[in-house]
Amino acid sequence: MGIFAPEIIHVLNEIKALGTAETVSNSLLVANPTGLLDDAYKEIVFQIQLTEQQRAQLYSHDICYDQLHDSENLEDLLGAYLQEIIKI
Repeated sequence: MGIFAPEIIHVLNEIKALGTAETVSNSLLVANPTGLLDDAYKEIVFQIQLTEQQRAQLYSHDICYDQLHDSENLEDLLGAYLQEIIKI
């Protein structure tokens, strides 16, 4: 999981990419099971050592993410979001 995973989850929810946000959130729980936030998470993110079980879990989330491409087009959702905020 990358250093910006928490921010990415927020943005995905904002553009209504709910399935993708859930998949990233579930992946973050695997890599960050203690739920560290903000600076505490960012301090350890590059030093995370994953177990084989965690790797398998992340792989299954990766498959879920790939399957969302047919039902949740991020480009379309982002475009719709940007069109909506331009109207405001």
